[in-house]
Amino acid sequence: MHQTALDFASASAIAAAAVSAAAVFAAASRAPATIRATESDLRDYSSWCASVGADPQTAEAAAAYLAQLAASGAATATVSRRASTLRATFPAVAASAVVAAVLKGIRNTKGTRPRRQATALLLPDLARISAACPSSLAGKRDRALLLLCWWTAMRESEAVAVETADLQADPLGRGYSLCIRRSKTDQTGEGDTVSVEARPSQPDLCPVLALQTWLAAAAIAEGPIFRPVNRHQQVQPAALSADAVDGILQAACARAALPTSYSGHSLRAGFVTECALQGIDAATIARTTRHRDLRTVQAYVRIADAFTASAAHRLVLRAA
Repeated sequence: MHQTALDFASASAIAAAAVSAAAVFAAASRAPATIRATESDLRDYSSWCASVGADPQTAEAAAAYLAQLAASGAATATVSRRASTLRATFPAVAASAVVAAVLKGIRNTKGTRPRRQATALLLPDLARISAACPSSLAGKRDRALLLLCWWTAMRESEAVAVETADLQADPLGRGYSLCIRRSKTDQTGEGDTVSVEARPSQPDLCPVLALQTWLAAAAIAEGPIFRPVNRHQQVQPAALSADAVDGILQAACARAALPTSYSGHSLRAGFVTECALQGIDAATIARTTRHRDLRTVQAYVRIADAFTASAAHRLVLRAA
């Protein structure tokens, strides 16, 4: 059959659309935070190469850049992440023995100390924060958000993505089942369910009561649960951003006269550490935190046990 120029043009347009769609789906395979980190790494590398007149596609440029990063004080973890980005982007860098040798030398010289973990927000401080939340609309939201994050060990991005449809009341009145539709470790959206248990004997710490109070006050019947409140105390339709959780926690700490060293991740870290301090085993903790690797939970347990499990802690004074 004879193909016209129009047929070829149509085929080209379809091919271009397919390539574009493939790029969109490929980008969706990575978490937004990973994409942002990759873009930031490449911007920094490109800027450095331009400043010294180096070809960014060469292994020599990559090796020199990583060495400069380490010499300027960057943490080994940062250098390793940048190296991973460059290897994934430039074939010559991925195959380079020189880059591998430079990385090994950096690790041998600087060490590979683990990244410092977020300061854990333990239960007594959570109680102070909750009690200090004001009775305003924003205060009700803040209490519900912070308590829900803590008791379910949710990440900030997971909490702000929760919608009313994700909550299902327990038929026995024990609280809610909460569906977490997507998370850092579940990019395909298979979903996971955690329980939000009522604590009637501790109303200031009860996530169920705080959630119900906020939803009623804000008249939220569907859509995102945690939303911005403007200065006129009007609830906005869109969800809070994940970055807003840090600011909300910082403000709550200031109201409770607590250190401002806490971050949004301190809520999740605090839950895990508090559980470890109270003797709850790692496997049980992981059922709530949804950690796929128990070693991550055990790192918190080791921190919590650093004093009580030490040999020095068990020594007693002997008579001379």
